Amino acid sequence: MLGDGNECAHGRVIDLYIPRDRETDRPKGFAFVEYETEEIADYAVRLFSGLVNLYNRILKFALE
Repeated sequence: MLGDGNECAHGRVIDLYIPRDRETDRPKGFAFVEYETEEIADYAVRLFSGLVNLYNRILKFALE
């Protein structure tokens, strides 16, 4: 969960992009998150992979 200044307990989120379908304006089902450092991003991937459930879907995390 993002708080003031885009900070959460697992590091600062620099950017969040959720692509949307042009016709329906609904999210396409994936997103891109940029963290403050690569170490924080790696930690977030290991911490959250397979544990986050959103709208009855388990979210997957990976490094790009």
